[in-house]
Amino acid sequence: MATASWTWQLPPAGDEEGLEGYQVTDIWDRPVGSVRVLLRLGDDFYLVVRSRSPVNAADRPIPIEHVAFADHGRCVVGLALSREQFAQYPPLSRRNAVRAELADAGRVTTVPPLPAVTRVPAQAATGSLFALAFFLSAAGLLALLAVILFVTAPWDSWEFSLFGIPAAFFLLALALGYRRTVRASGAAMVGSRISGSRS
Repeated sequence: MATASWTWQLPPAGDEEGLEGYQVTDIWDRPVGSVRVLLRLGDDFYLVVRSRSPVNAADRPIPIEHVAFADHGRCVVGLALSREQFAQYPPLSRRNAVRAELADAGRVTTVPPLPAVTRVPAQAATGSLFALAFFLSAAGLLALLAVILFVTAPWDSWEFSLFGIPAAFFLLALALGYRRTVRASGAAMVGSRISGSRS
């Protein structure tokens, strides 16, 4: 695997400052690693992200222009890259980690101004898609059971009264799904307006 050729300053162990130690997510809020160090090479800044892979851990320098946001409350940095795009950046070589006075790229502990936020984080906009999908699937199964009961049970049977229970769950699931869709669309519109006003 090709590596970046320039030397860089590795921060001392246990001495995290600025964005160091923050969790890093891709554009879909999938975790890709954690911030190892913020470097400056000439006039360019690079966020060195330690990938999560235990078998192929690598320190990948990501240009600061690809940082979408920094959430200091949750200690999370979001990238404007997918996980696949992130993996295409060549890693830094540990053999090129040198002392500060010998490094081409020096450590920066003061966070530079980040680019304007161009998207709403997916987690804040859509919430838990897994929980919604699970709930809708369960409601759909109940609705199917109700249909079978409706077709097979005689009209004068007491079981027919149970038809209202899964039907109510199904209607509730539809209402919740519609509400989440509306909220996600509204959040996306707010994010686009913020981007347009800052550009």
